[in-house]
Amino acid sequence: MGSSSSKPTAGRDAARTAAAQSLAETHAEVLTSIPLDGGSLLLARAGDEAYHAQRSTAFCYNDSGYPCAIFLPAHARDVAAIVAAVAPLKLDLAIAGGKHSAVCLPDNAIVIDLSRLVSVTPNTTERWVDVGGGAKIGAVDAALAGTGFGIVGGTHPDTGVGGSTQAGGWGWLGRQHGMAVDHWLEADVVLPSGELVVVNDTNEHKDLMRALRGGGGNFGVVTRFRFALHPVNVCDYGILVRMSPTVASATATLRAFAAHLKAAPSFAGGIAVLPCGAPVIINVVTAVGSKDVVNDNGAWIESTCKLSGPWFSPANKIVRGADFHKDLQQALVPHTPRGYTFAACYSIMELNDAMVEVLVHFTRVQIPSKKPAIMVCSGGGAIATGVPGRQTVLSHRANGWWLLIDTMAPDMEPATVAKHKQWLADLKAAIVATDASAAPSSHVIVDAKTAEYAAATTFDSATTHFLRQVKTQYDPANVFHMNHNILPLA
Repeated sequence: MGSSSSKPTAGRDAARTAAAQSLAETHAEVLTSIPLDGGSLLLARAGDEAYHAQRSTAFCYNDSGYPCAIFLPAHARDVAAIVAAVAPLKLDLAIAGGKHSAVCLPDNAIVIDLSRLVSVTPNTTERWVDVGGGAKIGAVDAALAGTGFGIVGGTHPDTGVGGSTQAGGWGWLGRQHGMAVDHWLEADVVLPSGELVVVNDTNEHKDLMRALRGGGGNFGVVTRFRFALHPVNVCDYGILVRMSPTVASATATLRAFAAHLKAAPSFAGGIAVLPCGAPVIINVVTAVGSKDVVNDNGAWIESTCKLSGPWFSPANKIVRGADFHKDLQQALVPHTPRGYTFAACYSIMELNDAMVEVLVHFTRVQIPSKKPAIMVCSGGGAIATGVPGRQTVLSHRANGWWLLIDTMAPDMEPATVAKHKQWLADLKAAIVATDASAAPSSHVIVDAKTAEYAAATTFDSATTHFLRQVKTQYDPANVFHMNHNILPLA
């Protein structure tokens, strides 16, 4: 990083810029000759402010990479032309969707930035919505506001639909309806050859449809998602600040939350937020669905306020009759600011006493700074079972909880980065040692080593074999490898 590394912007590294520029110049003839119909291209150049601005657009802006080229296609036809032209170059090819993470903008890669493919077209009569491959959850919420319907998956407006969905897609409707992939009905996909195909459960690409549902971008570029819609006209939620300043009180608070969610009705969901070094645990609890389903008159939300554990609750915000899109979907924004972040996700079987002890220890005792936080998200219900007839590749969905580890650092100085990465490594090791079934999610990759580990542990052996068969059929040259890479069969 350069001298700006401690500022809230991506840094400038002359050597890395020069390496990217050299690669861009080597392949400039091919890159600049691609026939784009409204799209544009930014090549790496040291003094090109447009290039540097575009490579720094990720929500998590720690050390954004230095791609040799960034394409900004206007539509799926542009994507197809780009893929067909660059695949033979055998360079790293990365796809940037919502760009919640900066890993989609790696050094020396060709990046296809889908930030112009953001259309959202709902059909409330037939209960589906078409979403562009670069759209964010916030754009979907804006388009569906006032309709009484929502999609399954997504809790933060900046999260990209593409990345989160292809990894599974957790959301407030999960325990009632499942994961986002369970309600992903159809896709437009650009294959490594540049061919644009429609993929669903009933055509010749049905195996690809299954592989896309959790396969993490290994097979092509998804330029359109079609999701089923579900009623959200009843929306109650609570944000409960639980004063738990001691290890003992924090442990008791988290245990009570775990027991409460395990016995919750299907329409209920929740997250416990454990900020490092803070004297509180924040509970976000929800009751969302149709009037026929959410019929307890707010009783479950109110019961959460009475859970044991905290010394007291200095601030409880209970909202009855909220707007799902404008209120609940914005609720986590104050707790997840933009910053220098190294993230990881795990699904775990039980939030038992041993796991509670680990999570409390790493947020109260062994902390790198007061920036990181752990979010404990509820599973169970339809998250565990899925939807009949819609096959996915989610091997560990029966695990009862999902841990999102948001390792935010105050700056990007080398000592700070090393300290926070070590904390994350120690925490991940403790999670795996405590729960043999713990499995990383496929959508958060910090570095190449993490990617290799995720590919080896995210899927069970039968699912891995299926994915490798599909990879061999659709991407035998492994064009799409900048991910938790699934290798073609030998």
